[in-house]
Amino acid sequence: MIAPLTTVEIRNGFHSDAEKILRLQRLCLLEESALYGDAALAPRLQNLQQLRHQYASHRFFVAQDGMEIVGSVRGRLREGDCEISRLMVHPDYRGRRIATRLIAAIEEYFENNSVRRHFLHIGHRSPEILGLYRRLGYAEIRRQVVSAQLTLVHLEKRLPLPQPAGLSA
Repeated sequence: MIAPLTTVEIRNGFHSDAEKILRLQRLCLLEESALYGDAALAPRLQNLQQLRHQYASHRFFVAQDGMEIVGSVRGRLREGDCEISRLMVHPDYRGRRIATRLIAAIEEYFENNSVRRHFLHIGHRSPEILGLYRRLGYAEIRRQVVSAQLTLVHLEKRLPLPQPAGLSA
């Protein structure tokens, strides 16, 4: 069932959102588990305490429709770069550019913190999400075989070097 069209707000994620984010994460990863034939996908096994602990090192953004969290993404600084993870959108809300807006929010936040690039990895059996990242300027840099069922595709988006003050292009 497709949710009715409403205004979905993208905002910072707070500690108080953790339970709703975890519920969304488990729902979204049910599909991933089926896709890869692995009911024990690591993000699915994450508990509430572990997710709350990530607030110390990660920046969260959420997509909210009324009182419901229908999308989320998180990112963190890692050696001067932005590592993006756990982009998810409720199945009933897909196809509305929510994932694009969430990625834009996390990129903008970290670009304001002088990162050189954004990077992430995703399973090879997710062609729609791989296509989304490619449309957003991400390029594949390598593949990593994790198991017979899973190969991680590593992607990055390099940012232009800042121009010294007083120079114009």
